[in-house]
Amino acid sequence: MTIGSKLWGASRIDRISSALDLTNEQVDAIHDDLRRGRVEPGWPYGSATSINPLVIVLGASPGTSPQRGDRNFVTRAPFDLPTAGEAHRHVLHYKDPRGYWDKMRTLGRTLLDPDDTLGDRALALFGTMNLSTAASSRASDVEVGRKFARWVLETIRNGLRPRVLVLLGLRTRLKERELSRLFEDVFRGLNLRNPHREYALEFDPSFAFREWNLEAAQGSPLLLVDWPQHSGKPPFVDRNGDRWREACEQFRRELTARAPSVME
Repeated sequence: MTIGSKLWGASRIDRISSALDLTNEQVDAIHDDLRRGRVEPGWPYGSATSINPLVIVLGASPGTSPQRGDRNFVTRAPFDLPTAGEAHRHVLHYKDPRGYWDKMRTLGRTLLDPDDTLGDRALALFGTMNLSTAASSRASDVEVGRKFARWVLETIRNGLRPRVLVLLGLRTRLKERELSRLFEDVFRGLNLRNPHREYALEFDPSFAFREWNLEAAQGSPLLLVDWPQHSGKPPFVDRNGDRWREACEQFRRELTARAPSVME
């Protein structure tokens, strides 16, 4: 079964249109590939993505701020499988009390629809994944299972194939030897101690972005970004989310200036 390379290319339009052109049989085959190596049924709770996102945010866990009436938060029932050509419903509609998903939508739209032409379709190119399905408000308290975490990282690199992978709230955890070795094993050429570039958050230079230029499957470029701080912690806790929006805009400018070929 042949699936065109444009499905995982740099073009926003090509990724969306190629996904929409897939047959049900092709989508099923991609789902099988994405789930390969996973023993548990379904798609992990807290991970909402399309089959071919240009941007993925990777966190430690789904957190402890469920949307009102979310019964799956207690049962940890699987999420819907990755979507094809449209935004995952959790990306598009989920509203948690702490505003995490609102900030994720802001990040996705800022990077993927800077000219405001795609609307909600832009979020068909955005996804989130986590190293654990546990409920925890502190990344330091999350128990990261090596087998599951490896599946997550390999699925991102080889299956979902984003061009930008944002690490959110993982900076301290990545100092742990076992987890850092896992990242460096999956993402060949990664040296977490030596980012290719580091630049200060403009409105608060005590925080900084860190970036690595890597490769995903088939040699496509992958920009790994260690975000300055988790979206739910200072300096991103202002009432209107303006600080978060400023950080997203700054990163978009950096991405456009330094790596314009990452996505079009």
